[in-house]
Amino acid sequence: MSDDQLRDRLNQILDSTLRPLLDQRDGPARLLERLPIIYPPDAVGPDYNTAQEAWDLTGLFYAARGRYFEALSLHTALYHQMLRAQTRGRIHKGTPLVRLADSYSALGYTVHAKRCLKVTLS
Repeated sequence: MSDDQLRDRLNQILDSTLRPLLDQRDGPARLLERLPIIYPPDAVGPDYNTAQEAWDLTGLFYAARGRYFEALSLHTALYHQMLRAQTRGRIHKGTPLVRLADSYSALGYTVHAKRCLKVTLS
């Protein structure tokens, strides 16, 4: 997905209070505080939905800019949010794990990338 496509899709689905944070230098840190409030565990359901997509594309937005550590933080937070949501039943957590693997791989952390991909198989 290109940068323009990412931004267009985020403009469609991301909460309007979060959109201005994307272009701020400390945006990822502030998003990590706000995303769990805007998209609580009960919004992150068993199927890939708007809440998951908003969170996922936010991480991809920073990965596309080479800000892999920020992308790692956002996808790790999504993974933990999905774990919290799992009290109602199993939730497939493959998307954040694959995104984590992509960022780790881009940073040259192949062992970490492989570990994330192995977890997707269980």
